[in-house]
Amino acid sequence: MEGVSAWLSECSYLHPIGQAHSVDEVDQILGKAKPQIRLIDLQLSDEQCPPKFEEWLSQWPDLLIMVYASNDECLVAQRCLMAGARGYLMKTASREAFVSAVRHLKDHQHYLSDRVKQQAVESLFSDSTMATRLKDLTPRQHTVLHLISEGLSRQQIADRLGLSVKTVDAHKTNIRERLKLSSGIALTHHAIQLNGLNSYRESS
Repeated sequence: MEGVSAWLSECSYLHPIGQAHSVDEVDQILGKAKPQIRLIDLQLSDEQCPPKFEEWLSQWPDLLIMVYASNDECLVAQRCLMAGARGYLMKTASREAFVSAVRHLKDHQHYLSDRVKQQAVESLFSDSTMATRLKDLTPRQHTVLHLISEGLSRQQIADRLGLSVKTVDAHKTNIRERLKLSSGIALTHHAIQLNGLNSYRESS
């Protein structure tokens, strides 16, 4: 992680507070320092990490988790995102991509490596049932789904659209029901996939 430490030092808006080598050490750092961003190296962490994301987020809901991994398989990325991670970046990424990913998280936006985003797009293309359900969403629901994909909070979405938080929650519930999604995390994960699909179409 020496190279990562050097890259982080270039981000003047960040102030590293510690480095952990186990889940227990992460718990200790989070309890004491309450950082905004937590960078997870899956290779250095044990198998407890993704399941711990939900526990950490329940205690520190403002925590932004980015996974830094050598595995670009979509299932691994999906597991992390479903557990609450905001970003998934490959270790082969350039310094510029790393800094960009951190900046996205700082701005409360999601970030996926190009390979994982492409796999997410392919997954959406292959799911004809989900595509049909998406067509049933109202224009307002599509807008809310897009804002979710950008990482905006309930309050931020409400402010952006001139709605109450209660109305935003109602939209999110209706979207989940129409798309047959089991949880808010599943909704966020699907919104990220949809955002990747839109980016793919725009670049084609």
